Amino acid sequence: MTLMTFTPARASHDCDSRFFSPACVTESPVATVENTLPEESPQLPLNMVQAEDLMDRDGYVTVTVHLDQDKYLDHVIASATGDGLSPEDYAHEAAFGFGWPRESSAEITGVSGSEFIVSYTTFIREYLDN
Repeated sequence: MTLMTFTPARASHDCDSRFFSPACVTESPVATVENTLPEESPQLPLNMVQAEDLMDRDGYVTVTVHLDQDKYLDHVIASATGDGLSPEDYAHEAAFGFGWPRESSAEITGVSGSEFIVSYTTFIREYLDN
């Protein structure tokens, strides 16, 4: 299961505060899980239009994804040894249906069962300008 929280990291409002704004969205794309969110919530991976709607004015999107721990650690090792894709590549693939990680970061913020809760930020504006 992949759960995502979309939060423009550099938006004029603060989604981490106790106030909620329309830019703060939690998404559960798994069909077997009952979706308690508004029907207009985006499905994953995000397409260009959905990502643009969530992008901050600087061109960044931050998502929180649940990623398999073993796969995530495989990407960490592969990235460190230069033998494969990075954790940012893994997070980007789960979150977006286009582009590649650019000016990106993936940070483990928690654990849920066998999954890491990862905050992933990437610059996407360049993919939307075409």
